[in-house]
Amino acid sequence: MNWIVMGAAFLALIGAHLLRAPGRTHLFGAIMPFLLGLIAAAIGIKAVTQSADFGMTTPFDGFVNQAVITAQEDAAPLIIFSGASFSRNAIDEVRLTEALRARGFPHRVVSLSLEAASLVERDTHLQHYLSRAPKKPDLVFWEIAETTDKRPTFVFGNSKFSVRAIDQFDARGTVWAATGLAGGGCAGAVDCVKESGFLATHAALNAVNVGLIGQGDFTRNAPPMRAFEGPLKPREDIAPADRKKQLATEPQVQASDGLKWAMNFRTLQRARLADEDIAIAYYFPPVIAPEPRAFAANVCAGELKAFTCIAPSDPLLLQKLDGDVWLDGSHLLDPGAVIYTEWLADQIAASGILKAAAP
Repeated sequence: MNWIVMGAAFLALIGAHLLRAPGRTHLFGAIMPFLLGLIAAAIGIKAVTQSADFGMTTPFDGFVNQAVITAQEDAAPLIIFSGASFSRNAIDEVRLTEALRARGFPHRVVSLSLEAASLVERDTHLQHYLSRAPKKPDLVFWEIAETTDKRPTFVFGNSKFSVRAIDQFDARGTVWAATGLAGGGCAGAVDCVKESGFLATHAALNAVNVGLIGQGDFTRNAPPMRAFEGPLKPREDIAPADRKKQLATEPQVQASDGLKWAMNFRTLQRARLADEDIAIAYYFPPVIAPEPRAFAANVCAGELKAFTCIAPSDPLLLQKLDGDVWLDGSHLLDPGAVIYTEWLADQIAASGILKAAAP
Protein backbone atom coordinates (compact mmCIF):
# COMPACT_ATOMS: atom_id res chain seq x y z
CA MET A 1 0.00 0.00 0.00
CA ASN A 2 1.34 3.42 -0.88
CA TRP A 3 2.70 5.41 2.07
CA ILE A 4 0.43 8.35 1.29
CA VAL A 5 -2.67 6.18 1.62
CA MET A 6 -1.29 4.66 4.80
CA GLY A 7 -0.65 8.08 6.34
CA ALA A 8 -4.08 9.41 5.43
CA ALA A 9 -5.77 6.29 6.77
CA PHE A 10 -3.84 6.54 10.05
CA LEU A 11 -4.94 10.14 10.57
CA ALA A 12 -8.51 9.23 9.70
CA LEU A 13 -8.54 6.41 12.24
CA ILE A 14 -7.37 8.81 14.92
CA GLY A 15 -10.27 11.08 13.99
CA ALA A 16 -12.70 8.16 14.14
CA HIS A 17 -11.38 7.25 17.58
CA LEU A 18 -12.00 10.78 18.81
CA LEU A 19 -15.55 10.66 17.44
CA ARG A 20 -16.48 7.38 19.14
CA ALA A 21 -19.43 7.34 21.53
CA PRO A 22 -18.44 7.18 25.21
CA GLY A 23 -19.40 4.13 27.23
CA ARG A 24 -22.26 1.82 26.36
CA THR A 25 -24.90 3.19 24.07
CA HIS A 26 -27.71 2.05 21.81
CA LEU A 27 -27.30 0.84 18.21
CA PHE A 28 -27.72 4.29 16.66
CA GLY A 29 -25.06 5.70 18.94
CA ALA A 30 -22.70 2.92 17.88
CA ILE A 31 -23.35 3.32 14.17
CA MET A 32 -22.98 7.10 14.01
CA PRO A 33 -19.33 7.25 15.17
CA PHE A 34 -18.53 4.50 12.67
CA LEU A 35 -20.19 6.41 9.81
CA LEU A 36 -18.56 9.67 10.85
CA GLY A 37 -15.21 7.88 11.01
CA LEU A 38 -15.78 6.40 7.56
CA ILE A 39 -16.63 9.81 6.14
CA ALA A 40 -13.61 11.38 7.84
CA ALA A 41 -11.37 8.62 6.49
CA ALA A 42 -12.69 9.00 2.94
CA ILE A 43 -12.34 12.77 2.97
CA GLY A 44 -8.88 12.61 4.49
CA ILE A 45 -7.58 10.00 2.06
CA LYS A 46 -9.00 11.84 -0.95
CA ALA A 47 -7.62 15.21 0.16
CA VAL A 48 -4.12 13.84 0.71
CA THR A 49 -3.97 11.67 -2.40
CA GLN A 50 -5.38 14.31 -4.71
CA SER A 51 -2.89 16.89 -3.47
CA ALA A 52 -0.13 14.37 -4.24
CA ASP A 53 -1.51 13.67 -7.74
CA PHE A 54 -2.26 10.09 -6.70
CA GLY A 55 -5.36 8.31 -7.96
CA MET A 56 -6.83 5.56 -10.09
CA THR A 57 -5.06 6.01 -13.41
CA THR A 58 -6.80 5.57 -16.75
CA PRO A 59 -5.71 5.80 -20.41
CA PHE A 60 -6.54 9.52 -20.20
CA ASP A 61 -3.58 9.95 -17.83
CA GLY A 62 -1.34 8.34 -20.43
CA PHE A 63 -2.58 10.82 -23.02
CA VAL A 64 -1.92 13.72 -20.66
CA ASN A 65 1.59 12.44 -19.96
CA GLN A 66 2.29 12.18 -23.67
CA ALA A 67 0.99 15.72 -24.20
CA VAL A 68 3.29 16.99 -21.43
CA ILE A 69 6.28 15.30 -23.08
CA THR A 70 5.31 16.79 -26.44
CA ALA A 71 5.08 20.27 -24.93
CA GLN A 72 8.53 19.82 -23.40
CA GLU A 73 10.10 18.66 -26.64
CA ASP A 74 8.48 21.06 -29.12
CA ALA A 75 8.61 24.82 -28.66
CA ALA A 76 5.92 25.39 -31.28
CA PRO A 77 2.47 26.77 -30.40
CA LEU A 78 0.24 23.97 -29.17
CA ILE A 79 -3.27 22.93 -30.20
CA ILE A 80 -5.19 20.42 -28.08
CA PHE A 81 -8.09 18.42 -29.50
CA SER A 82 -10.46 17.04 -26.88
CA GLY A 83 -13.16 14.55 -27.80
CA ALA A 84 -14.61 11.09 -27.44
CA SER A 85 -14.10 8.04 -29.69
CA PHE A 86 -15.24 10.00 -32.76
CA SER A 87 -12.05 12.02 -32.35
CA ARG A 88 -9.81 9.23 -31.17
CA ASN A 89 -10.33 7.52 -34.52
CA ALA A 90 -10.24 10.70 -36.61
CA ILE A 91 -7.61 13.07 -35.19
CA ASP A 92 -4.11 11.87 -36.01
CA GLU A 93 -1.87 14.32 -34.16
CA VAL A 94 1.18 13.68 -36.33
CA ARG A 95 -0.59 13.98 -39.67
CA LEU A 96 -2.57 17.05 -38.66
CA THR A 97 0.59 18.75 -37.41
CA GLU A 98 2.29 18.02 -40.74
CA ALA A 99 -0.76 19.21 -42.69
CA LEU A 100 -0.92 22.51 -40.80
CA ARG A 101 2.80 23.11 -41.20
CA ALA A 102 2.51 22.41 -44.92
CA ARG A 103 -0.03 25.26 -44.98
CA GLY A 104 2.31 27.64 -43.21
CA PHE A 105 1.30 27.17 -39.57
CA PRO A 106 3.95 26.17 -37.02
CA HIS A 107 1.57 24.59 -34.53
CA ARG A 108 1.88 21.19 -32.90
CA VAL A 109 -1.28 19.13 -32.39
CA VAL A 110 -1.97 16.74 -29.50
CA SER A 111 -5.17 14.84 -28.77
CA LEU A 112 -6.82 14.12 -25.43
CA SER A 113 -9.68 11.97 -26.75
CA LEU A 114 -11.07 8.74 -25.35
CA GLU A 115 -14.17 6.67 -26.05
CA ALA A 116 -17.30 7.54 -24.06
CA ALA A 117 -15.61 10.60 -22.54
CA SER A 118 -18.14 13.05 -21.15
CA LEU A 119 -17.76 16.83 -21.22
CA VAL A 120 -16.70 16.81 -17.56
CA GLU A 121 -14.24 13.92 -17.86
CA ARG A 122 -12.55 15.56 -20.83
CA ASP A 123 -12.37 18.91 -19.06
CA THR A 124 -10.89 17.30 -15.96
CA HIS A 125 -8.01 15.85 -17.95
CA LEU A 126 -7.52 19.09 -19.81
CA GLN A 127 -7.09 20.69 -16.38
CA HIS A 128 -4.62 17.95 -15.44
CA TYR A 129 -2.55 18.90 -18.48
CA LEU A 130 -2.72 22.61 -17.66
CA SER A 131 -1.57 21.97 -14.09
CA ARG A 132 1.49 19.97 -15.16
CA ALA A 133 2.63 21.09 -18.58
CA PRO A 134 5.51 23.51 -19.14
CA LYS A 135 3.34 25.61 -21.44
CA LYS A 136 -0.31 26.25 -22.11
CA PRO A 137 -1.97 25.48 -25.42
CA ASP A 138 -2.70 28.45 -27.63
CA LEU A 139 -5.94 26.83 -28.72
CA VAL A 140 -8.27 24.03 -27.62
CA PHE A 141 -10.59 22.38 -30.13
CA TRP A 142 -13.56 20.93 -28.24
CA GLU A 143 -15.66 18.16 -29.77
CA ILE A 144 -19.35 19.03 -29.95
CA ALA A 145 -21.36 15.81 -30.19
CA GLU A 146 -25.00 14.94 -29.74
CA THR A 147 -24.20 11.91 -27.56
CA THR A 148 -22.20 13.85 -24.97
CA ASP A 149 -24.68 16.75 -24.91
CA LYS A 150 -27.72 14.55 -24.49
CA ARG A 151 -26.18 11.80 -22.33
CA PRO A 152 -24.14 13.28 -19.46
CA THR A 153 -23.77 9.72 -18.09
CA PHE A 154 -22.87 8.20 -21.45
CA VAL A 155 -20.05 6.20 -19.84
CA PHE A 156 -22.63 3.93 -18.18
CA GLY A 157 -23.40 2.45 -21.58
CA ASN A 158 -19.71 1.78 -22.20
CA SER A 159 -17.96 0.83 -18.97
CA LYS A 160 -20.08 1.18 -15.83
CA PHE A 161 -18.34 0.28 -12.55
CA SER A 162 -14.95 0.59 -14.24
CA VAL A 163 -12.09 2.62 -12.77
CA ARG A 164 -12.84 5.37 -15.31
CA ALA A 165 -16.54 5.47 -14.53
CA ILE A 166 -16.00 5.67 -10.77
CA ASP A 167 -13.14 8.15 -11.03
CA GLN A 168 -15.07 10.79 -12.99
CA PHE A 169 -17.98 11.11 -10.56
CA ASP A 170 -16.35 13.19 -7.89
CA ALA A 171 -18.38 16.07 -6.42
CA ARG A 172 -17.99 18.25 -9.52
CA GLY A 173 -18.69 15.46 -12.00
CA THR A 174 -21.71 14.29 -10.03
CA VAL A 175 -23.25 17.76 -9.86
CA TRP A 176 -22.85 18.32 -13.60
CA ALA A 177 -24.18 14.86 -14.46
CA ALA A 178 -27.18 15.32 -12.14
CA THR A 179 -27.84 18.73 -13.69
CA GLY A 180 -27.73 17.15 -17.13
CA LEU A 181 -30.13 14.37 -16.17
CA ALA A 182 -32.53 16.88 -14.62
CA GLY A 183 -32.32 18.96 -17.78
CA GLY A 184 -33.37 16.20 -20.15
CA GLY A 185 -30.15 14.23 -20.54
CA CYS A 186 -31.87 10.84 -20.48
CA ALA A 187 -34.40 8.96 -22.62
CA GLY A 188 -37.64 9.03 -20.67
CA ALA A 189 -38.63 8.52 -17.04
CA VAL A 190 -37.45 4.91 -16.75
CA ASP A 191 -34.06 5.73 -18.20
CA CYS A 192 -33.73 8.78 -15.94
CA VAL A 193 -34.38 6.66 -12.85
CA LYS A 194 -31.88 4.02 -13.99
CA GLU A 195 -29.18 6.56 -14.84
CA SER A 196 -29.77 8.41 -11.56
CA GLY A 197 -29.33 5.15 -9.66
CA PHE A 198 -26.08 4.40 -11.45
CA LEU A 199 -24.93 7.97 -10.82
CA ALA A 200 -25.64 7.75 -7.08
CA THR A 201 -23.85 4.42 -6.86
CA HIS A 202 -20.78 5.62 -8.74
CA ALA A 203 -20.66 8.84 -6.71
CA ALA A 204 -20.74 6.81 -3.49
CA LEU A 205 -17.97 4.51 -4.73
CA ASN A 206 -15.92 7.55 -5.65
CA ALA A 207 -16.53 9.17 -2.26
CA VAL A 208 -15.24 6.16 -0.32
CA ASN A 209 -12.26 5.79 -2.68
CA VAL A 210 -13.13 2.30 -3.91
CA GLY A 211 -10.21 0.88 -5.87
CA LEU A 212 -7.72 3.52 -4.76
CA ILE A 213 -5.58 1.21 -2.64
CA GLY A 214 -5.47 -1.69 -5.09
CA GLN A 215 -5.27 0.29 -8.32
CA GLY A 216 -4.01 3.72 -7.29
CA ASP A 217 -0.80 5.22 -8.58
CA PHE A 218 0.78 8.57 -9.24
CA THR A 219 -0.79 9.82 -12.46
CA ARG A 220 2.61 10.85 -13.78
CA ASN A 221 3.53 7.14 -13.77
CA ALA A 222 0.87 6.23 -16.34
CA PRO A 223 2.66 5.08 -19.53
CA PRO A 224 2.65 7.94 -22.08
CA MET A 225 0.74 7.11 -25.25
CA ARG A 226 -0.86 8.86 -28.17
CA ALA A 227 -4.63 9.02 -28.26
CA PHE A 228 -5.02 8.31 -31.98
CA GLU A 229 -6.13 4.83 -32.99
CA GLY A 230 -5.80 4.00 -36.67
CA PRO A 231 -7.57 0.67 -37.24
CA LEU A 232 -7.33 -0.83 -40.72
CA LYS A 233 -10.16 -3.38 -40.63
CA PRO A 234 -13.88 -2.66 -40.11
CA ARG A 235 -15.69 -4.19 -37.15
CA GLU A 236 -19.10 -4.23 -38.80
CA ASP A 237 -20.45 -4.62 -42.31
CA ILE A 238 -21.82 -1.46 -43.89
CA ALA A 239 -24.06 -1.76 -46.93
CA PRO A 240 -22.56 0.45 -49.68
CA ALA A 241 -25.96 1.63 -50.93
CA ASP A 242 -27.08 2.62 -47.43
CA ARG A 243 -23.77 4.35 -46.74
CA LYS A 244 -24.00 6.32 -49.96
CA LYS A 245 -27.58 7.38 -49.26
CA GLN A 246 -26.85 8.58 -45.73
CA LEU A 247 -23.66 10.43 -46.64
CA ALA A 248 -25.49 12.16 -49.48
CA THR A 249 -28.23 13.37 -47.13
CA GLU A 250 -27.77 17.05 -46.35
CA PRO A 251 -30.12 18.04 -43.52
CA GLN A 252 -31.30 21.63 -43.54
CA VAL A 253 -29.35 23.62 -40.97
CA GLN A 254 -31.55 25.04 -38.21
CA ALA A 255 -29.62 27.18 -35.77
CA SER A 256 -30.13 25.87 -32.24
CA ASP A 257 -28.48 25.43 -28.86
CA GLY A 258 -27.25 22.30 -27.20
CA LEU A 259 -28.93 21.13 -24.01
CA LYS A 260 -28.98 23.91 -21.43
CA TRP A 261 -26.64 22.10 -19.01
CA ALA A 262 -24.08 21.52 -21.78
CA MET A 263 -24.39 25.10 -22.98
CA ASN A 264 -23.79 26.37 -19.44
CA PHE A 265 -20.83 24.05 -19.08
CA ARG A 266 -19.24 25.33 -22.28
CA THR A 267 -19.85 28.95 -21.24
CA LEU A 268 -18.08 28.48 -17.91
CA GLN A 269 -15.28 26.52 -19.57
CA ARG A 270 -14.65 29.29 -22.11
CA ALA A 271 -14.52 31.89 -19.33
CA ARG A 272 -12.00 29.84 -17.37
CA LEU A 273 -9.78 29.24 -20.39
CA ALA A 274 -10.03 32.89 -21.42
CA ASP A 275 -8.65 33.83 -18.00
CA GLU A 276 -5.58 31.78 -18.96
CA ASP A 277 -5.36 33.35 -22.45
CA ILE A 278 -6.36 30.10 -24.14
CA ALA A 279 -8.65 30.31 -27.17
CA ILE A 280 -11.32 27.67 -27.77
CA ALA A 281 -12.94 26.40 -30.96
CA TYR A 282 -15.32 23.56 -31.75
CA TYR A 283 -15.57 20.67 -34.20
CA PHE A 284 -17.17 17.31 -34.85
CA PRO A 285 -15.64 14.48 -36.93
CA PRO A 286 -17.69 12.92 -39.72
CA VAL A 287 -20.10 10.04 -39.16
CA ILE A 288 -22.30 8.22 -41.66
CA ALA A 289 -25.70 9.00 -40.14
CA PRO A 290 -27.01 12.48 -41.00
CA GLU A 291 -28.62 13.19 -37.60
CA PRO A 292 -25.40 13.61 -35.54
CA ARG A 293 -23.94 15.71 -38.35
CA ALA A 294 -27.06 17.86 -38.33
CA PHE A 295 -26.83 18.35 -34.56
CA ALA A 296 -23.26 19.63 -34.84
CA ALA A 297 -24.14 21.91 -37.76
CA ASN A 298 -27.16 23.32 -35.92
CA VAL A 299 -25.23 24.06 -32.74
CA CYS A 300 -22.39 25.61 -34.77
CA ALA A 301 -24.92 27.88 -36.46
CA GLY A 302 -26.73 28.69 -33.21
CA GLU A 303 -25.13 28.50 -29.78
CA LEU A 304 -21.58 28.62 -31.15
CA LYS A 305 -22.03 30.99 -34.08
CA ALA A 306 -19.62 33.51 -32.54
CA PHE A 307 -16.81 30.94 -32.48
CA THR A 308 -14.87 28.85 -34.95
CA CYS A 309 -16.98 25.70 -35.22
CA ILE A 310 -16.23 23.09 -37.86
CA ALA A 311 -19.03 20.63 -38.62
CA PRO A 312 -18.58 17.88 -41.26
CA SER A 313 -21.22 19.28 -43.58
CA ASP A 314 -19.11 19.61 -46.73
CA PRO A 315 -20.61 17.39 -49.48
CA LEU A 316 -17.18 17.02 -51.10
CA LEU A 317 -15.74 15.62 -47.87
CA LEU A 318 -18.64 13.20 -47.47
CA GLN A 319 -18.28 12.06 -51.09
CA LYS A 320 -14.62 11.23 -50.49
CA LEU A 321 -15.63 9.23 -47.42
CA ASP A 322 -18.11 7.12 -49.41
CA GLY A 323 -15.90 4.06 -49.49
CA ASP A 324 -14.36 1.35 -47.32
CA VAL A 325 -12.94 3.87 -44.86
CA TRP A 326 -15.26 3.21 -41.90
CA LEU A 327 -14.64 1.14 -38.78
CA ASP A 328 -18.40 1.29 -38.16
CA GLY A 329 -21.13 3.85 -38.72
CA SER A 330 -19.59 6.40 -36.38
CA HIS A 331 -15.82 5.88 -36.54
CA LEU A 332 -13.22 6.15 -39.27
CA LEU A 333 -10.58 3.67 -40.29
CA ASP A 334 -7.06 4.97 -40.81
CA PRO A 335 -7.60 5.75 -44.54
CA GLY A 336 -10.67 7.78 -43.59
CA ALA A 337 -8.67 9.67 -40.98
CA VAL A 338 -6.19 10.62 -43.71
CA ILE A 339 -9.00 12.13 -45.81
CA TYR A 340 -10.50 13.95 -42.84
CA THR A 341 -7.14 15.29 -41.69
CA GLU A 342 -6.46 17.04 -44.98
CA TRP A 343 -9.95 18.51 -45.06
CA LEU A 344 -9.76 19.62 -41.43
CA ALA A 345 -6.40 21.32 -41.99
CA ASP A 346 -7.95 23.32 -44.84
CA GLN A 347 -10.91 24.30 -42.66
CA ILE A 348 -8.69 25.41 -39.78
CA ALA A 349 -6.49 27.41 -42.12
CA ALA A 350 -9.50 29.08 -43.72
CA SER A 351 -11.06 29.96 -40.36
CA GLY A 352 -8.32 32.46 -39.58
CA ILE A 353 -8.03 31.30 -35.98
CA LEU A 354 -4.32 30.50 -36.35
CA LYS A 355 -1.39 32.78 -37.06
CA ALA A 356 0.89 31.68 -39.87
CA ALA A 357 4.59 31.19 -39.27
CA ALA A 358 6.80 34.22 -39.92
CA PRO A 359 8.38 34.07 -43.40
